[in-house]
Amino acid sequence: MSIQEWKWEYIEHNMIEFYRGLQTHSMATKRFAMFSHWYYHPRLEIFAPSKFIGYQDTTHENYSGWGDGGQTQRILRAYFDPVFNNEYIELLNKLLIFAESFGYKISRKTSETGLGWLYKPNSEIVKRFIDNDPAYEVMVSDEEVLYKEGLGKSIVVNKYERDPKIKKAAILLHGTHAWDASLISKSIMGLMVRGLSKYTTSDHCLV
Repeated sequence: MSIQEWKWEYIEHNMIEFYRGLQTHSMATKRFAMFSHWYYHPRLEIFAPSKFIGYQDTTHENYSGWGDGGQTQRILRAYFDPVFNNEYIELLNKLLIFAESFGYKISRKTSETGLGWLYKPNSEIVKRFIDNDPAYEVMVSDEEVLYKEGLGKSIVVNKYERDPKIKKAAILLHGTHAWDASLISKSIMGLMVRGLSKYTTSDHCLV
């Protein structure tokens, strides 16, 4: 695995970790309206701030708010491009809907003053790590593909352990840390691979 792929892996996992904890009480959710630089994942249709995704293995439990936002933005430049004009407005509207769906507001630095900004993965990252990642095929497949009639859970576990794309899809959807199921959204924009979270444990480190 190249350094670029290695770093993208933990950026991506940090983004899903941020999403998963938005219904919990943490330092990150407490500071939601203070974040001003937001990064968008086009396949998962989620956002996360630079200070959360720019450090390795960030979770809602260990996030303290410590760190230099400028430093994380510099790190993320290799993976994300800023958006402008109509694309900025379009992405801002998506961010507003995303935030409001969890009961949050976004910073005026992002929505009004221009002191914050919005970013999307650059074309190289999209081509190398998003468009060609087979894990997304699992995520968007009909549930029956994984849970055919008569398919026992033990077989699902075995297939999960054998097939890296199913394993990654489960981690992308559910993360690597255990959460109270009642606090986790039922889907990521309507996508869910039901049951795989039971077999996704903290043993699967991001890097």
